[in-house]
Amino acid sequence: IRYGKCTSNSSQNSTTATQPTTSQSTEATTTGSASSTAYAELTNNGIYTFTNVNSGKCLDVYNGLTSEGSNIGQWESNGLNPQQFKAVKTSDGYYKLLAACSNYKMAVTVKGGKNSNNTNIELSKDADSDSQKFAFIKNSDGSYSIVTKVSGFKKAIDVSGASKNNGANVIQYNNKYSNNQKWKLSLITSETSTEKVTEATTEKVTEKVTEKATEASTEAPTSSSSTGNKNISCTYKVTSDWGSSFSAEITVTNTGSTTISGWTVEFDYGCNINSLWGATLSSSSNNHYVVTNPAWSPDLAPGQSCSVCFIASGSSSTQPANYVIK
Repeated sequence: IRYGKCTSNSSQNSTTATQPTTSQSTEATTTGSASSTAYAELTNNGIYTFTNVNSGKCLDVYNGLTSEGSNIGQWESNGLNPQQFKAVKTSDGYYKLLAACSNYKMAVTVKGGKNSNNTNIELSKDADSDSQKFAFIKNSDGSYSIVTKVSGFKKAIDVSGASKNNGANVIQYNNKYSNNQKWKLSLITSETSTEKVTEATTEKVTEKVTEKATEASTEAPTSSSSTGNKNISCTYKVTSDWGSSFSAEITVTNTGSTTISGWTVEFDYGCNINSLWGATLSSSSNNHYVVTNPAWSPDLAPGQSCSVCFIASGSSSTQPANYVIK
């Protein structure tokens, strides 16, 4: 799956889901911290997105999962809350990054608190530990290097292999100030509306998109409209509707008693899918779509599901039809 909750989050204080109307970049000033190095100062409790300079893709919680050890990688920007993180200043002057998709209960963490290169970056319960503390170094190009406290601030959050691909993993590695270790920070919102935010780049999101407060949900069981593997079921629902476009998901579930290694779902769909995550879009032609399991997670254990999330244009009342499941 990509995002179990295909939702956007513009404010942690609001119960009505709305997409942010403007995304600003913050220019942080440098200030003294608990060490001798001067690090950048962020907006405390500000909610940020982090865009990698090398790939142009965002720091992203895999699938929007909120369990211990959920992986963090990169994915194209989509405005959803698995790409949003609250920067909370710690008592010793650094920052922890709390994931919006977890309702800010899970923190970005250097796995096991290790100091070694190639250590994975993942989510774990907010414990205010050193493995969850980061400092930000302002670079001359306006980007930031995010360095880890457990490494003595010598290692940075890094896109593994300088990959530009969706789903590429994020690790800790010696800070070389390379582009795959540099991030553009965009402040979406802050808890204190009176806080002043200075723009760091000329990049702005100017399009206003208001999300409907009512969340549409339509189920389409495959038992009446599918052929092929009867041990796999598919259900469909719309998660957000913005009028001319919407987000939706197809949940693929192993209803059998044995693990399924690799799966394919084909369907006809009278809407145009603009972007898809959580699986691989193998082909699309004349409104016929073929989706296969994500390469990084091909197996479905009994009872396990994979959510194929996407953004489409057209009428949100249109449902997928003529499922073929292999």
